[in-house]
Amino acid sequence: ATEKRLIDEFVTRYALAYPQIRFRLTHNGRITFQSSGSGQVRDVLVAIYGPEIARQLLEIGPFDFAQGKDWRVETESETSNHSPLATRHSPLEVTGFVGPPGVHFANRGQITLFVNGRWVKDTQLTYAVIQAYHTLLPSGRYPLGLIFMQLPPDEVDVNVHPTKIEVRFRHDKAPFGTVQRAVRQTLVADAPTRQMSAWALGGNEAESPGWMGSLSQESFAPAQAAQADLALSWLDELDDGGGELPIVTDHSATESQLPIMRVVGQVGASYIITEGPEGLFLIDQQAAHQRALFEQLQAEWAADRVTMQTLSTGTAVTLSPSQAKLLEQFQEVVARVGLQFEAFGPNTFMVRAVPKIAASADPARLLVAVVTELEQSKGMVEEVGLVTAVCQTISLRPGQALTPTQMEQLIQNLEKCTDPFTDPQGNPTFIYLSVAQLAREFGKI
Repeated sequence: ATEKRLIDEFVTRYALAYPQIRFRLTHNGRITFQSSGSGQVRDVLVAIYGPEIARQLLEIGPFDFAQGKDWRVETESETSNHSPLATRHSPLEVTGFVGPPGVHFANRGQITLFVNGRWVKDTQLTYAVIQAYHTLLPSGRYPLGLIFMQLPPDEVDVNVHPTKIEVRFRHDKAPFGTVQRAVRQTLVADAPTRQMSAWALGGNEAESPGWMGSLSQESFAPAQAAQADLALSWLDELDDGGGELPIVTDHSATESQLPIMRVVGQVGASYIITEGPEGLFLIDQQAAHQRALFEQLQAEWAADRVTMQTLSTGTAVTLSPSQAKLLEQFQEVVARVGLQFEAFGPNTFMVRAVPKIAASADPARLLVAVVTELEQSKGMVEEVGLVTAVCQTISLRPGQALTPTQMEQLIQNLEKCTDPFTDPQGNPTFIYLSVAQLAREFGKI
């Protein structure tokens, strides 16, 4: 039985990788598996999982993650128009299929990974897929995932296992992060599409309850307290109802992708409740604030005009020798994000200016956050990573009570964003519950 299971697994996996090839598996004269050779991965998925599950699967990408010049590869032509492994326009590319949160299994066995056409088993990449579903699956359940990863051959070692079923990546964090983001963004992109269609049609969700409306115990778990304890000026005025969010994003020419919402209140000093067309929104204030901050700072970075606030008195920050060397190496890049500093002794730097949107933040925390991002990038510094590090440091935290005015301002900032559905890491900024879904939860229909 074990031998048959292993053979079944091997044949079906490679049928997925090469859908243009017709596979047939027989056992005791009976066909147990057969693919059509149509060149369509979804046809193979139908043969393995059946049409009901296959039609629900969400297609990934292609999701590109540029790693810098050392990873840049050029190909003269594509190998095939049928294989999902054909396109190589970037150094690290992820394609494939994942199941919506409603499709889940009792173990990790339905997560299948391919690296450069080779079926592999990798604990870290498997975990990346699982982590992308954070809070979306019931406890003890696992998603269905089919991941194709394409990267330069010299970036992966296939000789670490006798059967070559395991591989080792030269830059292990990049594949993990890319897979996680590709899966998460696929899930998030699917949910707003369904919900926005519902809003356009008047919010009738009675027969198609999108996954964003599913109520689960994990969805309302207490948020983790943020490590940083920043004293943003507008938060100092919470008691008297004053203060504004540290953002002045101007997207006046951009039509809002969100419907008109009316602020109802706040839950747990972490989530904002708003009423929209035919339902309500539960907005993660931290995620929403990070998204608004991110789009403003990224736009300024792209225009090479990040607005800075010069500090009246500099702030000295002492780093480790390795951190100091890294910061000196990328000083010009860090300056583009609005952080200006100068050497002030052995491994010590004096912060002279910060991004204007972070004028009330602790300069030391900002610099440490940026250095941490430089360390994690392993020399492959990205604009997105640095901007995200700054925004995570200065954004709202769970547990911060807001006045109605501040909640309204945050919602207005989110409405102006070009991508209001997720934070910079791909996590949802809100959950939408239609009136029909609420009626079902209360047993009305």
